[in-house]
Amino acid sequence: MITLSGYDIHELLHTGTRSTVFRARRFVDQQPVILKIPAPEFPSREDLNRLRHEFSIGRAIDNRHVIHYDAIEDYHHGLALVEEDFGAVAKRKTSSPSTNRCSTLSPIPSRQDCSHLDRISYSGFHSDIWRM
Repeated sequence: MITLSGYDIHELLHTGTRSTVFRARRFVDQQPVILKIPAPEFPSREDLNRLRHEFSIGRAIDNRHVIHYDAIEDYHHGLALVEEDFGAVAKRKTSSPSTNRCSTLSPIPSRQDCSHLDRISYSGFHSDIWRM
């Protein structure tokens, strides 16, 4: 498990080739957050730029159906992206997305399955996690 100043990291949600996603709690306000860090110990400039770009785009979107990006923090030799935690679970802990979720995934992390913004009950997704 990693350590990041100001955060209590308590669960690994996803490990991929480009990033690793953790569930944590921010010490300052005790808010639950999601931390996304580059997978390599020494991330490339492209990896860091990808995180910065994701943060800048996500920060610019103000919509209740889109995950809120809180901060981008320095982490060892790279960066950590801090996002809101809305109670998601790792995809590997659920059944296949094709059996119970929309099969088309948006490139923008979203709190919804599909494009049905007016649905009363929706289950959100991130590229690495599903909301239950």
